[in-house]
Amino acid sequence: VSTQSTGVRAGMLFGDTEFVSKQLKEANEVAKGGDWDRRNRLKVYDALHMLANRRFADASPLLLEVLPTFGATELLDFDSFVRLAALAGLLTQERQPLRERVARAPELVKARLANDATCRAVDALLDGQYRDYFVALVDMHDEHVKDALLAPHASYILRELRVRGYAQLLRSYRSVKMDAMAASFGVSVDFLDGELSRFIALGRLPCKIDKVGGVIEMQRPDVKADKYAQTLKQGDALLNRVQKLARIINI
Repeated sequence: VSTQSTGVRAGMLFGDTEFVSKQLKEANEVAKGGDWDRRNRLKVYDALHMLANRRFADASPLLLEVLPTFGATELLDFDSFVRLAALAGLLTQERQPLRERVARAPELVKARLANDATCRAVDALLDGQYRDYFVALVDMHDEHVKDALLAPHASYILRELRVRGYAQLLRSYRSVKMDAMAASFGVSVDFLDGELSRFIALGRLPCKIDKVGGVIEMQRPDVKADKYAQTLKQGDALLNRVQKLARIINI
């Protein structure tokens, strides 16, 4: 395992994704019969490789699982690992698990006392303090562009976390005034209008903007209509199969 681990670190250093994947596969095969510590450390290697490939949703459970027993100090220090675990959770965990598994994790106490930007973002989002949340996102982005692992994903992370903040606030209302929402996030109305328009067009936010009234209106999914359409689709598929079967029998 140590041979493959060394290869993984070298591959990560040179950004050779294919080589890292091969080495991790071999290391995990060898570690199946190994001790718990080696398997636990390999989870950190796997998680970092996932982060490097923008697989934050896959990495988050691994990072949170290993958080209390982290020991892969040959890869990164514990404080950096805590920040990555908090970041992946912030990007992918639903509100309740984000609170229970990330915000309440005892491992975050030191980072929180150190005024860590990622911890501030987690706390601000959960508390609905959106202005503080955006300030923390700016500080996080400044850190990410200087980080070898996260720099290629810095813009993506910032965009996804902005969407998360907007979506959380909008879910709380049927409609909200544009100027009130802009004030909540500490941005101008023009900036917010541009942001929301772009994310709505991309299908990321289920709402529409009433330019005349200056209001953002949520568009709740029609569950009954969706179920009805799905039933019709399934009925059509069944009817087609019956007709095909009838033709075969007639032949």
